[in-house]
Amino acid sequence: MLHDIAYIDAGTGSLFIQAIIGGVLAGIVVLRTAIRKIFGKLKPALSRQLVSDEES
Repeated sequence: MLHDIAYIDAGTGSLFIQAIIGGVLAGIVVLRTAIRKIFGKLKPALSRQLVSDEES
């Protein structure tokens, strides 16, 4: 009886694998976008700091 409950057919297994891969790829895209936003805001401040250090 327990064996019948634990059965996953090929279609369901494929769906789980696709969901896992999609979740991982979506997480990568979200992290990449967040990192670009953070560095995009920091870049002007860092470049101004470098210019002021060179003028000193």
